[in-house]
Amino acid sequence: MIKCLDYSYKDLILNFLNKEKEKNLYILTNLEFHGFNAPYLRIYGEFDQFNKIIAALFQFNNFFIIYSSNNFSTKEFSDIINANNYTHICGESSILEKLKPFIKFKTIEKSTLCVINNIKSLKTNLNIIQEFQFGDGEKVVNLSNHIEEFPKNIYNSNKLDLDILTERVKGYCVLDKNKDMICMAQLLLNTPSYGIIVGVGTHPDFRLNGYASKCVSKLIKSNYTEGKLFGLTYTSNNAKKMYHSLGFKDICSWSFISY
Repeated sequence: MIKCLDYSYKDLILNFLNKEKEKNLYILTNLEFHGFNAPYLRIYGEFDQFNKIIAALFQFNNFFIIYSSNNFSTKEFSDIINANNYTHICGESSILEKLKPFIKFKTIEKSTLCVINNIKSLKTNLNIIQEFQFGDGEKVVNLSNHIEEFPKNIYNSNKLDLDILTERVKGYCVLDKNKDMICMAQLLLNTPSYGIIVGVGTHPDFRLNGYASKCVSKLIKSNYTEGKLFGLTYTSNNAKKMYHSLGFKDICSWSFISY
């Protein structure tokens, strides 16, 4: 049975998610950042015959995240997603594979979810790393346009500057002698317990200098508290080597579905 869950189910939901806390980093971060009472949040839970929750679907406007600890009603959850004109779905790859036959989609991107909760292996000597400043939005856009791994038109400079000003986005970067941005890393969602790192990239002309690992190290160190969990996804072997050298550990295969 699937039903829409309200605030009264908060403890049950958190207990369910915390059984695999690292795998549910994206869900837990969004819940802590937005709050259970956010008007654009809806939570759907499936219960077995013993009234035990076995799957949950989280809707933030048109963005969905799904998690299941067991088999779940793929067709019924897919009907909910399709009825809400979704733009993105993310979750463990094995779970999203079960949804694929029932949903409309344009692209699927597979990656690896990895996490870190300590600063033992992070880089030192970070004096060249600078924090994003209001007005850096255009520099971020220019750098992203040179990184072929990034989706096109992923950033809007005016929105970025507003997010930087309000600290919705925190970032660190390296500038060249002309003050152009050549490497960056961003913290998209930052809460007392969690942080999601995105937008890690280096201009092709400046790679293999260790800039990215230093930007990520500075980002974590500047926002770290004991036990805080940071996570990100990567797709390449070079990225894997870098993140593992910093102390990240792989959790699972992760997929993003877009429509």
